[in-house]
Amino acid sequence: MEAGMSSEHSYSSASWVLLPSQRLLWWAGLVCVPLLAVAIALAGSIAGLAALIGLMLIVLVLIADGMGCAALGKEMTLACKDDVMLARSQYGRIVLSLQQAPPVDLRAFLGLPPWLGCNEMWVRAAAPAPASAAAGDVTLGWALRPRRRGSWQAREVVLAMESPWSLWTLQRHYRPELTIRVLPDIRTVYKDCLLMQRRTMVGQARMRLLGRGREYEKLREYQPGDSFEDIHWKATAKHQRLITKEYQMERRQAVYVVVDASRLSGRPAEGGGAPESILERFIQAALGMLLTTDRVQDDCGLVVFTDRIRAFLPAKHGHGHVQRCRELLGAVEQSEASPDFEEIGNELRTRIRQRALLVFLTNLDDPVLAADFTRQARLLSRQHIVMADMYRPAGAEPLFTTKVVEPAAVYHALAGHLRWRQLRSLMLTLRRDGVRLALLAPGPIAGQLSRQYLAIKQRQLV
Repeated sequence: MEAGMSSEHSYSSASWVLLPSQRLLWWAGLVCVPLLAVAIALAGSIAGLAALIGLMLIVLVLIADGMGCAALGKEMTLACKDDVMLARSQYGRIVLSLQQAPPVDLRAFLGLPPWLGCNEMWVRAAAPAPASAAAGDVTLGWALRPRRRGSWQAREVVLAMESPWSLWTLQRHYRPELTIRVLPDIRTVYKDCLLMQRRTMVGQARMRLLGRGREYEKLREYQPGDSFEDIHWKATAKHQRLITKEYQMERRQAVYVVVDASRLSGRPAEGGGAPESILERFIQAALGMLLTTDRVQDDCGLVVFTDRIRAFLPAKHGHGHVQRCRELLGAVEQSEASPDFEEIGNELRTRIRQRALLVFLTNLDDPVLAADFTRQARLLSRQHIVMADMYRPAGAEPLFTTKVVEPAAVYHALAGHLRWRQLRSLMLTLRRDGVRLALLAPGPIAGQLSRQYLAIKQRQLV
């Protein structure tokens, strides 16, 4: 479990229910029912009176045990955090603490959904309590391994305890404000994206930069060999001698990852082991880009869109910013709407004023969407560096790339070639407008995206 910044609150019992235990049911069936039958059959006799007296004594014992059970845990409170963060596909725990718990066997139930990966709903209170805890404090823990991202709100926690003579079971119900959030798995992305490329991602200081910088530093007198395009003509006219502009390498650049969460992103992605959607791969790639830019000391922003922009985080850097972006990615849900690239492009041009690298993670195998994206990318490329990455569709590859054995497979190969040719034509059209389109290979794509970004940064294109 990952530590969150939420505070811990205590909750009192909202309601309680007294239920008969299995022992009581056995006593009722084997003792109470025969005594009642004897008392009715032999009414007026000594045996019938003895059976009635025995039955009344048993009822008194049940009432006394039930009254003693109802008083159990009356002062007991449940303490837990309001916000618990877990990582997808990683083991974690939910820990609740009971204060002023009675010295009886305690069991707790938390109705967790199946996708959180909990093997047991009922758990027993840990005993004895730690030495640092107060007397009567116990803990409850559920082991989890979430299978997908998302959030879940706990509605009720049920605590069950037996009566002193184990004839009744008392259930106390608590309603905590507990929210469990499952974020993208950062460990797998770190392994695939950073550790496998540590030679090229050791930092900007050790990366060889090609070309010259684009950040203005100062004015100086013209020297032989300086380019005429760098001459500052206003300063030249003022000082009556040639003055040229001097540039320096950028130390911090702005990168925006634009994630498509529309209908086409809900399709299953091929390769990479466990089946998951294209949106999940996009989220992993976006998280890998955040880690990579933070490693090389660049600012990175995050944009999520469907038919319009749903979330926008300005480009910043630092561990806190990466965590905020990760929490935002953990809450992304796939939509059934189609993207409106015209509205998205207009809003991006309005919000992002500084020159930046825009990395679109989208799907352009629909000709209508590809045409809309081409028009907006042409406008965005006038101010920014635009790069588009899409997951390679299944079978989209040139003809004769793979060996065809069966005759029926020829038609599938021809269909894949036509799809590849369509994407190739789109790639050439975007290239003429200065937009880079890359087809990501099946499997994890975080490393592929990071390599593209590092190549652009090395050439100082931003």
